[in-house]
Amino acid sequence: MLTDAERAVWDRFLAWEENNPLPKLFRMKEPLTPVQLVALIDKHGAGSVTSVLLDMQNKPKLLTDHDSANLTAQSWLRRRQQREVPVTA
Repeated sequence: MLTDAERAVWDRFLAWEENNPLPKLFRMKEPLTPVQLVALIDKHGAGSVTSVLLDMQNKPKLLTDHDSANLTAQSWLRRRQQREVPVTA
């Protein structure tokens, strides 16, 4: 069950998704749930999450190479964070 604040995040996502359709993500064996989306946004920020979701949507073999929208998004977000962290010698 979502809190009012979490419901507001999900509703904003759905409004955004109307202009940025993500049909592949919702056809995955394990689509992204509202609770999972809210957790991803809390941890990584809405901009990073929506960017990764769009990248996932545009991956030609998304549905054959990946089962879980949540685990795939987490992995891609983690990889992006690792690339952005400056390496100190």
